Amino acid sequence: MRRGAWLWPLTIRRRPWNYQLNRRWHELLPDSYRAKRMQSILEEATDHMAMGLQCPNPAALKLPMINAGLNDKIMNGDVRVRSGIQRVEGSTVILNDGSAVEDIDVIIFATGYDVKYPFLRFDLIPDVGPLTLFKHVVPIELSPCTLHFTGMAVPDTMGQNIMSEMQARLAVSVLKKQARLPDMKSMKREIDCPDPPKYMDEIAGMIGTRPSLLKLLLTDPKLAYHYYIGWVYPPSYRLVGPGSTAKAREELLRLENDSYHSLTVSTVRPDAVATLTSSQSSRRRAVDSASTDYLLPPPSIVSKMSTFVGDSE
Repeated sequence: MRRGAWLWPLTIRRRPWNYQLNRRWHELLPDSYRAKRMQSILEEATDHMAMGLQCPNPAALKLPMINAGLNDKIMNGDVRVRSGIQRVEGSTVILNDGSAVEDIDVIIFATGYDVKYPFLRFDLIPDVGPLTLFKHVVPIELSPCTLHFTGMAVPDTMGQNIMSEMQARLAVSVLKKQARLPDMKSMKREIDCPDPPKYMDEIAGMIGTRPSLLKLLLTDPKLAYHYYIGWVYPPSYRLVGPGSTAKAREELLRLENDSYHSLTVSTVRPDAVATLTSSQSSRRRAVDSASTDYLLPPPSIVSKMSTFVGDSE
């Protein structure tokens, strides 16, 4: 590896890795603190120096490498991490550290790829350079806007399916003229990719599915807490507006439990479970308290919740 990588395990502290990051109240935290905290979580999950993955760039500035089993494969010798390539001489690769690897059959250059659309007419989408997409969906150069892209580009740290669903809902709303696009100048200003929770909320505001936090605080404080403090979960965009469902509230309230207990095998060996429960309960409470400090906001942030109001109801 030339510059190392930050390894993101599929789960961190018994929950999905992106569950730790995508929370609306995090927007109130300084970017520097969020970046430092994210890096400390990754360093806690993986000893990058021992694995040979150490990266000089901060984790917030480096695309993550999401992998569940790389640690084990490196420790078992199934994957060998080496330094960058200096030159290739026949079937021998000379590395930057002066060592050599011989009898190499195949070299795969993982240098990324360019997104091309050769099946579209050039006058619609020029096949030169990256697309300029408003909300990663709408090509701003095209008028009238009858062509949309969903699932082609999404911000980091958010699931592809979750993001693509909101992009598809935005595309449908625009085509049905239920959502109004801003003027060209405004769309160009908003091309840059924001944080995933903010990005999702902005789309929800455009299509009328973003609930009002103030109204939730007044009418359903428990739901308001899970909506604002919890993970940015798809049912939060099914509470109000087009496509709303009666089960969205229940699903949102169950998130904390479902994210940990999606697989329950407590009925296996019930005698052992009963014996261990009493001895482990106090230790588990201590671990849970220590491991969720970052998930819960400080009291000062909770007190500010009433000042945040959604764009639409």
